[in-house]
Amino acid sequence: AALKSAIDSGSGVGEGTIVYDALWAAIDNAAAQAKPANNRAIILISDGIDEIAGGAAHKSVKTQSEVIAHAQANQVTIFTIGLGAVATDVMTSLANETGGQYFPAPDSTQLGSIYTAIRHIIAGEYTMTYISSAAPGGSVLLDVFVNSNGLQGEVSRTVPGCP
Repeated sequence: AALKSAIDSGSGVGEGTIVYDALWAAIDNAAAQAKPANNRAIILISDGIDEIAGGAAHKSVKTQSEVIAHAQANQVTIFTIGLGAVATDVMTSLANETGGQYFPAPDSTQLGSIYTAIRHIIAGEYTMTYISSAAPGGSVLLDVFVNSNGLQGEVSRTVPGCP
């Protein structure tokens, strides 16, 4: 209740967050704590803006691309929840490029359903390994079809091949 009240009141709004450095530390913590690897997840509640009061000199040491690469290397998924005036591109990129999802939340009333959705996503995850015979450096088109007790889904993605 206290957390929801603080979120809705805007307490701390304007003070900012060093988003990328905080995520880096959270990734390290998740990688050290969570076993097996497919259960490593972080939920970031933020506006996605990397700064604190005082301006540009007080931004994160790490960059967005470094954080994404660090999360990928440690098999940590980032789910993002955007509050306030959100840098949607940042929050979407952090989530999508690490296997997570971005959720907008105008206020705390959506948090319960968002947490439930994230729990269902994590509980329903599977890790697939594919060894390609494609030439190095090219792209590979992957078609995945899943049928689980009559529930079906499919996706096609072009992914970069190994260097």
